[in-house]
Amino acid sequence: PGEADSDASAIRANRPIPPQCGVYYFEVFIKSKGLKGYIGVGVCTASVVLDRLPGWEPQSWGYHGDDGNSFGGCGNGRSFGPVFTTGDTIGCGVNFRDMSLFYTKNGVYLGVAFRDLKGPLYPTVGMRTVGEVIEANFGQREFAFNIEEYVKEKKLEAWEALEHDVQLAGAGGKGISPSGATFSQAMGQLVLSYMIHHGYAESAKQFSSDLMPRSRQQLQRSGAESSTGNDSATGVDLDYPPLVVDTQRRKVIQKLILAGEIDQAFEMMENHYYQLLQDNEEMLLQLRCRKFIEMVTPTSSNTPNGISNGNSTDKSMMMDAKEASPAKHHSGVDSPDVEMDEAPEGSISTKDSTALSSNSAIQSMDVDPQVEHGSVRVKKSSERHPPTSSAHSYKDLDGLGPLKNAIQYGQFIQEQYKDTHRPHVQEMLINTFAVLAYPGGENQLLGSAAALASRETVANTVNKAILASQNLPTTAPLETVLRHTKAVMTELTRQGAGKVAFFDLEKDCLV
Repeated sequence: PGEADSDASAIRANRPIPPQCGVYYFEVFIKSKGLKGYIGVGVCTASVVLDRLPGWEPQSWGYHGDDGNSFGGCGNGRSFGPVFTTGDTIGCGVNFRDMSLFYTKNGVYLGVAFRDLKGPLYPTVGMRTVGEVIEANFGQREFAFNIEEYVKEKKLEAWEALEHDVQLAGAGGKGISPSGATFSQAMGQLVLSYMIHHGYAESAKQFSSDLMPRSRQQLQRSGAESSTGNDSATGVDLDYPPLVVDTQRRKVIQKLILAGEIDQAFEMMENHYYQLLQDNEEMLLQLRCRKFIEMVTPTSSNTPNGISNGNSTDKSMMMDAKEASPAKHHSGVDSPDVEMDEAPEGSISTKDSTALSSNSAIQSMDVDPQVEHGSVRVKKSSERHPPTSSAHSYKDLDGLGPLKNAIQYGQFIQEQYKDTHRPHVQEMLINTFAVLAYPGGENQLLGSAAALASRETVANTVNKAILASQNLPTTAPLETVLRHTKAVMTELTRQGAGKVAFFDLEKDCLV
């Protein structure tokens, strides 16, 4: 230490400031100014020598306490702020949005000292005379300056700047897509497609009429005329253009599935999307499994004794029938054998039946002879009417009471897939039939949240299948744009682009 320039020395942090934080801030408390108070606070790159005060060397920037000047890579300073001495707290922050360096004193913002900083930056502090003592705070204690409020203000500025750029792009009137749509038209189309994709038919109609009058024509399929009237059974307004009618129907089907009304969903599917039921075996399997779960889960509806989806003898799916000899079938889902005591006929209550293995309960009953072996195709006009059993076909089920219909439907499902050995099909059947082993059905097995999610999974599967059958994207274009944006932001963050930190799509846009 000494009064000559050559007596100065600096210390630099051992790790660079991460640009991904957006704004980086630290504070230095002056415990003693020493003899002269030649103390400098700032940032520098890794290549800067440490035998001079911050700001005197290239790629070094600093604010000095003896004269209040700022130094940016040379020995000639300029007036910036007040001097600082013993007891003062000097804050230094980097804003990576514009690569600027700002300072505070005792919690008061002093302003920006430098802009357009370059390179990986390190916090640095320098001293020169005897008795100078400082203490750095990198967040281990509360800051004197309200950095959280500063960050909020800078994020707001970043969003305002982005909105300004968007407005300029929209005002340009230039096409930004192969179709020649302007920015505002493209944004409107994204929003409209999102509404249609998720079934917001009323909103889509109003949006297209009020904000995008030309879009109404886009809702009409090529050469298609608007339907008229109203489907009283489903509440679908047929005065809408065909694509919006389909949107309404998809929405109704989704709501029915989410409400556990699988029979009604089946009815709409076979009336309007019959070929899809024929072609999409995965969707059909999910619907059947969901129907079975609804039938044995007590909390699925207000009906007693766990029968939750109507009388399955009235509204079950029926497969194409081929003539076959009556026989008992014990094939189906592979599972370990379960030993159980013999019980007198008629003595098994709904509660007692939960002690049975679910697959054993399904496998041990007669299978209706009218079911086509190995077929998973749907017979039109008869889908909600299951094969009628003979008087003795289900005699072993009489003691199960209301669960008889569920057991019969479970047999029906198992018979359809007994020759299917795909692992995911077998796993789905095992998980489905497992609800028989619990008094609370699916809710006890998986929890109420999982039960709801399972309905949502089936509803989403059906929605995507309908869209795909109409050559429409199975994901809304707006959601695709969102995913692409998030991927780009993740990559920019990985590469150290500090501006990205000011935008949080989840918190700022999706809440």
